[in-house]
Amino acid sequence: MDDHPLDIEPLLYVMLERHRIFLRRKKGMPKPWSPDPIFQNHRFCNVYRELDKVTVWIKDNLREPYKDHPYLWFFLAAARQINWPDTLAELLADKTGSLPTDGVFNPESMRSVMLARQQRGEKVYTGAYMISASSKAKELEHKDKAYFTAYKVLLPLWLNRQLIEHNLKQYPT
Repeated sequence: MDDHPLDIEPLLYVMLERHRIFLRRKKGMPKPWSPDPIFQNHRFCNVYRELDKVTVWIKDNLREPYKDHPYLWFFLAAARQINWPDTLAELLADKTGSLPTDGVFNPESMRSVMLARQQRGEKVYTGAYMISASSKAKELEHKDKAYFTAYKVLLPLWLNRQLIEHNLKQYPT
């Protein structure tokens, strides 16, 4: 055991300053929102995850409207893999199974929507979560992130949905 006390002041400083920035921005104050050059020149997540823009979007467009949907858990898994509201909105609007709103998941539909966005020069993912198919690319038939997301990440969840749902029922919120 270390005889030195844990110095949490730097952590507390970062947390408090990041939240102060959020509050200043929310009030509409002009930049800079912090006197600290690190905070002026770099981006940081909110201290409270529920305040992040994407999390707010997910709450307003997935969690609340689909709160009683049997596949909400799958929507949330997809949302955190993709993490870009415009892509998620397009997937929700697509009625060919990009998201299983009607109980059917079609990974090729999801991939097609994401590739179409990419071909139009639109953002598909955010940089908040780095998803890379590069380490697996040699074994994949298709070498794009949309394929990796739809087929290698989300399809296995969908195929194992009964087991996942059983386990989710074991730990109700």
